Amino acid sequence: MRITVVGFICFLGFSLAIQYTPRTLRSHLNLDIDITTFPAYTANHFHNRVDHYNESDTRDFPQRYWVNSRHYDGAPNPPIFLLEAGETDGVTRLDALDRGIVNHLAQATNGIAIVLEHRYYGDSLPFKIFTQDTLRYLTYNQSLEDSVKFARDFHTLDHPHSASLNTAQLNHSRWIVYGGSYAGARAAHLRTLHPDVFFGGIGSSAVVHAEDDYWRYFDMIRLHQDGGCVNALSQAVQLIDAVLDLPLALPKHALKRLFGLSGLSDEDFVDTITYPLAFVQGENWDEEVSAHEFQSFCNATAGDGLVKRLLTFTPNFTLIPTCPPSASLPLGHAAYALVQYARWIDKHVATQLRAAQVRDRDATNADASAPSSMRAWGYQVCTQWGYFQGAPPLTAREAYAHRLVSKRLTLEQTSSYCLRDYNITHRPHIEEVNSLGDFQTHAHRLAFIDGSADPWREATAHSSRAADRLDSIGEPSIVIPKGTHHWDENGWLDRTQEPPLIRNVHDYAVSFVSSWLEERV
Repeated sequence: MRITVVGFICFLGFSLAIQYTPRTLRSHLNLDIDITTFPAYTANHFHNRVDHYNESDTRDFPQRYWVNSRHYDGAPNPPIFLLEAGETDGVTRLDALDRGIVNHLAQATNGIAIVLEHRYYGDSLPFKIFTQDTLRYLTYNQSLEDSVKFARDFHTLDHPHSASLNTAQLNHSRWIVYGGSYAGARAAHLRTLHPDVFFGGIGSSAVVHAEDDYWRYFDMIRLHQDGGCVNALSQAVQLIDAVLDLPLALPKHALKRLFGLSGLSDEDFVDTITYPLAFVQGENWDEEVSAHEFQSFCNATAGDGLVKRLLTFTPNFTLIPTCPPSASLPLGHAAYALVQYARWIDKHVATQLRAAQVRDRDATNADASAPSSMRAWGYQVCTQWGYFQGAPPLTAREAYAHRLVSKRLTLEQTSSYCLRDYNITHRPHIEEVNSLGDFQTHAHRLAFIDGSADPWREATAHSSRAADRLDSIGEPSIVIPKGTHHWDENGWLDRTQEPPLIRNVHDYAVSFVSSWLEERV
């Protein structure tokens, strides 16, 4: 990388003068979901126990679920496909009842498909406030027991919004549980821990391996995304680290101002600019549901513009007359990439942050203990799962040398909110998850489906650190080429019209599940 820090500081001073006026863009992280999109599904409620491990505690809470019974033909004991909603409002999973894998499976087997909301998410709230005391019932084992009790009791329930169900004919139904990501781990563990309840399971992008420092998230992006984009980003990140290493305030301020993030600490600054990387896992084979932010970012870092033309045609001039002669050097692609990186962040992130600051100023009664999916998942991360995403360690030499995030994103920095927001002083008890099978998790009639380019793959059964798996009807093992996060979960109404890559996965799932259901136990 042919550039000195002195030269780059001068370049910063020049580039500040050519910034554009940023425009606000709606964030995919804040989509409003309208339940009326799914008029066929009305929520039912199952009263589950707050504490499954204390018989004297009789408290319960209403756990939401939705039923698709339109493929059910009235025959006794149809297969029941349970989609675990995972760490989000269950409403966000309802589309799978119409166009996803569980719908395909129910349609092929005349079965019933159900979405079950996770405790502490959506409206399935044991408590109306999330404090350290009330969150203590948000444990992995408690939540697994929710699903077990629901499945065991389902045939005894009244379903006012699913009148076609004859519950008396469901008491010997075979349950097959499906989930993606965290919910995929749930599907795997429900099958292995409770084989008497769950006849089969499909874990898609199932994170069966919990990890405190999950720096591999960003490294998977480095290894599998567009080479030109990640190389440019890596060079820009090293320039950023070089400037932040200086014992001078002015160049740091100029750098942050270039990104539209003046006023942030060094640590908050480098954390904020990882924003586009978070969208890689949201890329999907279906353009209508795919996240496009990372591709937008890559296009920006490789596109044409004033800065690139300056760097191409006047590569060796002194950018600012007062800069020393050493500043006259080939700035090259690294500086161009950084400026384009900064422009993208200013346009798509900084403007939102400024708007949020105005909203926060106007919100005089904000309550940090108010229920939210972010607060619930943060607690789970801090107590049991880890997955703090930062820079690679020095010992991972190639990953560190070509890192996509600042070296300042240490484990201490990325996990600092655990103490701040939850008063948690210990490291996550990841052993409580990994003791359930870890990379070796397996069972008859348990399938694992992953994407080769998924940033979460290194926490799944198809991690490079896991033993190779043989694919079989009894234990299907599927890696979707170039796929990212649980690509098989969504689908089209007519699966025969899906792209071959996904149609083949869905056809195989129908085939192996149909084979499972023919087994005599």
